[in-house]
Amino acid sequence: MAQLVMAGQSKPLDTELFGYARSIEAPWLTDLLSGITFLGGSGFLLPGGILLLIVLFIKGYRLETWTLLGTMGLGELLNEALKEWFARHRPSGVNLIELPDSMSFPSGHAMFAVVFYGFITYLLWRLMVKQAGGRAALLIISLPFIFSMGFSRVYLGVHYPSDVLAGYLVGTAWMLITIYTYQSLSAAQPAKKQQVDTPPLPN
Repeated sequence: MAQLVMAGQSKPLDTELFGYARSIEAPWLTDLLSGITFLGGSGFLLPGGILLLIVLFIKGYRLETWTLLGTMGLGELLNEALKEWFARHRPSGVNLIELPDSMSFPSGHAMFAVVFYGFITYLLWRLMVKQAGGRAALLIISLPFIFSMGFSRVYLGVHYPSDVLAGYLVGTAWMLITIYTYQSLSAAQPAKKQQVDTPPLPN
């Protein structure tokens, strides 16, 4: 994806989707997508994430607390490093809200829509929602929300569509790494506890 962007080969896709966004522009849609994009920014994720971490810690989900903290903190560093590495400027002349000061590629909103909301969906699926109907409802709610987050960035003109696609790709990879790490640590906990609790065999 980065190679396509740096070579200018993503321009047809970016132009076409920007044109589509402008064709459906409406005041009510702008307000709706501005609200959605707020839920993916640091103004919401930082206090919301801290509150969630506190709740998880109090409820005894210590591994989940540290995993979420790690994936968010390291994910932020990864996103900032990629933005600075590729140093792609944001689109100009199409923005409906103020342009952020940061670079454009990849989209942090798209990445953290997957990393934060996707990982929360996974935790709910694994720990709380056991029935098939509940899990289906969970996906019906979370997946459109995650995709609407990326679309909001294109519609509001603060990211190229290729930025958003790259953000989803990086976010998905990072979330899969997080889930694999979490499952490995979770599987090791009972074995470790059993090893500690088991008395030594007599000589």
